[in-house]
Amino acid sequence: MEWTCQPVGKDGVAQYLHLVWGEGDPERKPRPKGGQKDRTPHHTFNKMSDEDLQTAIVEHLRDDIPRTFNRICVELWDKNASILFKTKADQALWDLVEEGILEHTFEVPVLFRLREE
Repeated sequence: MEWTCQPVGKDGVAQYLHLVWGEGDPERKPRPKGGQKDRTPHHTFNKMSDEDLQTAIVEHLRDDIPRTFNRICVELWDKNASILFKTKADQALWDLVEEGILEHTFEVPVLFRLREE
């Protein structure tokens, strides 16, 4: 498997490739009776600081298990990647790639991990 820190195209269908779930990705927890408390999670994430989101992602990947963006989202925030697409959480992921902190695969499902030094 080839890993890179190169950004990917964010035009057309390429912008969606990192949303593909991997085999074994966890499911979200069942919704509570009456629905979820935060009915606009994409807005909630946009209120979080870039630094806090980046720190959460980096700390989560310290166990050296490559993960899809979806798995990262579900394990950290109990939200699917499709909910967090184009939010600050999504941008934090790609900022970490551009900074060379994370690397990713080109194959689908796209996996992310801390960059090997």
